[in-house]
Amino acid sequence: MGTFKKEQTEKEAITLKRCPECSANLKIDATECVSCGIKVHGVDKFGKAKRPINWGAYLFTFLAWSGFLLYIWWAFFKDLQ
Repeated sequence: MGTFKKEQTEKEAITLKRCPECSANLKIDATECVSCGIKVHGVDKFGKAKRPINWGAYLFTFLAWSGFLLYIWWAFFKDLQ
């Protein structure tokens, strides 16, 4: 029972969050850093803001690797079959 109260008071004690890029202090409900302009989300237990997942970068990386592997197959293994 004491652990729950301790966690609850720690969450209530956090009034500011820190930007993960530039470490600027932000309001707890801020969605964008006023200093560097990146988007931020919730806050972890240490008061540092969480970054959103960059799905565009994951998609681009997947497509780039797929194109590279397709080129390797076309350049070296297509005629072996």
